[in-house]
Amino acid sequence: MKFRPMIAVVAALGALSVPAIALAHPKIVAATPAANATVAPTTTVRLTFSERVMPRLSSATLTMTSMPGMANHVMRVTGVTSAVSEDGKSITLTSARPLSTGSYRVDWVIVGADTHRITGTHAFSVRYGMFDWIGVALRFGVYADLLLLFGLAVYPLYAASPSRPLGGRAIIAGLAGLGLLLSALSFLQTVASMSGATIAGIDRETFDFVLFETPPGDAFLWRTTALATALVAALVQSAKVRSLMVTLGAGVALGTLAWTGHAAVTEGTAGTIHRLADGLHLLAAGAWLGALAVLVTLLFAHIEDERSVAAARSALAGFAVAGSIIVASIVTTGLINVWMIVGVEGALRLPTTFYGQLLIVKLMLFAAMLGLAAANRWRLTPRLASGDAGSNSGVRALRVSIALETSAAVLILALVAWLGTLSPQPAIYHVLTLT
Repeated sequence: MKFRPMIAVVAALGALSVPAIALAHPKIVAATPAANATVAPTTTVRLTFSERVMPRLSSATLTMTSMPGMANHVMRVTGVTSAVSEDGKSITLTSARPLSTGSYRVDWVIVGADTHRITGTHAFSVRYGMFDWIGVALRFGVYADLLLLFGLAVYPLYAASPSRPLGGRAIIAGLAGLGLLLSALSFLQTVASMSGATIAGIDRETFDFVLFETPPGDAFLWRTTALATALVAALVQSAKVRSLMVTLGAGVALGTLAWTGHAAVTEGTAGTIHRLADGLHLLAAGAWLGALAVLVTLLFAHIEDERSVAAARSALAGFAVAGSIIVASIVTTGLINVWMIVGVEGALRLPTTFYGQLLIVKLMLFAAMLGLAAANRWRLTPRLASGDAGSNSGVRALRVSIALETSAAVLILALVAWLGTLSPQPAIYHVLTLT
């Protein structure tokens, strides 16, 4: 009987020690690439744990979570093998080809000496190889071409002056044809990026799958059909029919870009609202860019007499009312897009993310465009009628202002092309889950 208290004490001490032992689970102590790191294209991912794991019960898989033009796109990466190192402390994923631009998530599961099954995730990104910059350049070309095509097509429908300095058939047909070429190259680059291959290495099965069974494929088919319609319409004799058909085809082609960007991943009713807002945003931006192209042509032509000054003044006056509507549309739809993409809380964190920092630069450039447009309308346009036509200070001031506004628009397009390759959401960190 005298040994019972001692046995109870020993049992109690043993019970207290059990939780400490149970909590000593394997955990990640090193990773290549590091958590949330951005690296150049690589073929290996290695996770190192604090203790040995059981090879037969431990493995990892690799998933692409976003790619250029398709944020939050989730797709299992094929051609990847998983192996546990000889010392049992590392899991290495090896890809048959270098990983393409995008965000990735490693889903891993391990079993250590304590026999507990532990799962977790590890995130990283691949960015900025030469092939990636080619993709950004192609996106820039597609956006610039389609915006300009629609802008020039729609300009005669609201311009006060019947003159159409850039509305000729050759320009419209050339932009439509160039849009078809750039869209085809951009689509091939997207397929290559999704499959992790080069453009030359795309197989027929993968190409058909992306073309006929994914949103980028649907958008590409609609876009090429619309651009072909605009190209044929440029040959129509009737100016009225030609203008309407080209505007419709160019508008549809431009609107398809909303189905391949960040708006494409929003689902349900919110997704429909997001894509409609993004489509209207693109149409309004196209109208503004087209008007700038017309104004650049008028103002930088050799102005010798009052007639040429009057033509420029008429174009500026005609854009005044339409410009106000365009700006209001861009601001409204832009706010909807930001709300849908990052939300209120995400907007407050924009300065802390690379995506947010680029977006802030874009907004600053847009604000500069608004300031220049306001100065054009309220200060510089009234001065255009004063002085001699050839040496008019108003003409010179407008040339500088329109040149700066156009430069800002080009920089915004470059940022849009770049932002489309980035995920607006912050990267995730690896976590442990006991099962």
